[in-house]
Amino acid sequence: MICTEIDYGQPPKPIEIPTIAKTIEYCQDPSVKELFRTVLEELQVQKIKTKPNKGQWISCWYKEKRFMYMGSGKSFFVADILTPAGSWTGNKRISNRPEWVSLHREYIQSYIDHLDGKAA
Repeated sequence: MICTEIDYGQPPKPIEIPTIAKTIEYCQDPSVKELFRTVLEELQVQKIKTKPNKGQWISCWYKEKRFMYMGSGKSFFVADILTPAGSWTGNKRISNRPEWVSLHREYIQSYIDHLDGKAA
């Protein structure tokens, strides 16, 4: 049998990457949504770049190194942070300011200090 035409089918659809605003809007709790928005603004002040990622995820970069993913739930948001030892924390849920402050102090600031060469 000789084939003169090969059917490759349809090309796959590109993965939709939602904007950061859409990721924030996924959250249905108004206070958590506002906290998430504020947290992202605070990270940018610390020179942490945020980039949308597939699904409801945002990747966070400091000094050209990706060190954190953040995602939105319906009544919380999560952060998965790379530690200075090179392991990931796993998803840490955040639904209020005290939880964020604690997470930032324990994991995020320690990673930034590590990259900046400051002793812990």
